[in-house]
Amino acid sequence: MSDRELALFTLCKALVTLLGEEQAIADLTLLYERHPEMFENKEEVKKLIEKVVSEPDVIKINPKAKSDKDFMVAKILDDKKMVDIGIRNDNGTNIVFHTNKKNISRFYKFKKDAQVLVETPSTEVAPTWSDHCADKSNDLSRDIKILSTPDNAIMPQPSQESQEANAMMEQMLKMQESISSMPRVDDLIKELDENSNANNDESLNNEKAKKPYQSRVRFKKQ
Repeated sequence: MSDRELALFTLCKALVTLLGEEQAIADLTLLYERHPEMFENKEEVKKLIEKVVSEPDVIKINPKAKSDKDFMVAKILDDKKMVDIGIRNDNGTNIVFHTNKKNISRFYKFKKDAQVLVETPSTEVAPTWSDHCADKSNDLSRDIKILSTPDNAIMPQPSQESQEANAMMEQMLKMQESISSMPRVDDLIKELDENSNANNDESLNNEKAKKPYQSRVRFKKQ
């Protein structure tokens, strides 16, 4: 059996908060021997772990957690590869117990498999064909939900006949308002009577004013 090569790593703030310790230890020899087809050597394993724990893209609860401080952490390397590690707090010591380098397409499955605790904006990479299919499925489900929700139901547009009837009703209401604002017939008759009486009184006064003059004229003629 080969000698074990151990390495100590400084964790990012998010992992420190979750695990309670600032550093983690990893057995590079063990991690490399588990998947020699994935890595060139133990040095590559070390560099990949450093990238993940210093600036992870996604942190989620380990689906097979052995404690409440057991997490899976992933980071996108480029447009083709990603790396994920397993890290847990074992009696006060943070241990990296798993390291894998995979195709970038596995990154999206990684996010969907369990509850994600931390995700950074850098996870926005070009989607694969399978991601497009998943997005289309999600869009379809969302559309179906929207159509079945009463609050978002589409209200039918009124027909042309209904619009014409509404217009006629508005016109009738305006005519009714105009009629209501006109003076009543009784008031008109009363006003006419008052004007007529006033005219009659004025005529009588004029006649009375003329009579003395006419009498004087007749007296002189006699």
